[in-house]
Amino acid sequence: MKNHGFAFVLSPLKVEADLPFTIAPGHCLDRATQAQIAKIKPALQTFLSLPIPGSMFSSYEEDIKKVPSDKPGSFSYRHTPLDENDWRYFVVAFQGNNSELGTIQQACLVIKNDIRLGFYFLESESIGSCYGWHSQAIHTFPNDSGLDGQIAKQISASDLELVSKTYTALKELPDDFEHTLRAFKRFNDLCNVSQYSELTVIGLFSVIESLLTHAPRLSESADSLTHQIRSKVPLVRKRFVRPLDHESEFDQIGEDKLWSKLYAYRSRIVHGEHATFDGELKALRDMKAVVDFLRETTKLLLIASLDEPVLMTDLKKC
Repeated sequence: MKNHGFAFVLSPLKVEADLPFTIAPGHCLDRATQAQIAKIKPALQTFLSLPIPGSMFSSYEEDIKKVPSDKPGSFSYRHTPLDENDWRYFVVAFQGNNSELGTIQQACLVIKNDIRLGFYFLESESIGSCYGWHSQAIHTFPNDSGLDGQIAKQISASDLELVSKTYTALKELPDDFEHTLRAFKRFNDLCNVSQYSELTVIGLFSVIESLLTHAPRLSESADSLTHQIRSKVPLVRKRFVRPLDHESEFDQIGEDKLWSKLYAYRSRIVHGEHATFDGELKALRDMKAVVDFLRETTKLLLIASLDEPVLMTDLKKC
């Protein structure tokens, strides 16, 4: 018996691509088989306590839609049972051991609707049947995502191609760009932290800064982190694989002014001040808007750092 197994995809997905789809050598995204589902369900029962109506498996066995109500700003959630053939249990099936799952997970985080892997099952020649998980992340994901997180994410063939391309680039990245690998690891580590929290804001800023900035020269005010980000993001944004649309989150605020306000918010957090979205920070709206924008910015910078590592490293030094 050769080693083989599968990792369960925690994210409820709506995949618009032919399956199975090879995302890395010997690793394919596919619908779970009945035998795999028989292993997945008890594991979900053990690990997860999802804060959603109905059964624990609602997000995988029902189509969940967010429906506006008559009251402005209020919503309800409509649950429609799926045919068993359309259940949204997906896996990354693999040949060999589970050693590549970490890199695959990092690659899965850069697409617009990122994919989160959960526990995995392994059939090993040496130790037989076993399974494993990342204890913190597996609890953070369901408890953090709320009802909106149970709505299936649209995943296209081009998304999966980007995952595959990112995986290959990570494996082939020369040692000269170790800082890029560290940035990917830090971004992945943020899966262990509550998604909409001040710690996540600081973590996202740290990844962005590690990719774009050098330690400021205190003798030069124009060398501050804020100035570096304000000047460098517009330059590299022109090379992003998809548009970074700040106006959809923050209306008509200009890009330069936006980053100044984001850094003012960051400064309040790191200096222990009470950071609220009023006064000069009212334009940032709320924590979700800030985190969603910073997360997308981080994803696009990570992709750019793999596509053009020399250029991005040179920009970091400027």
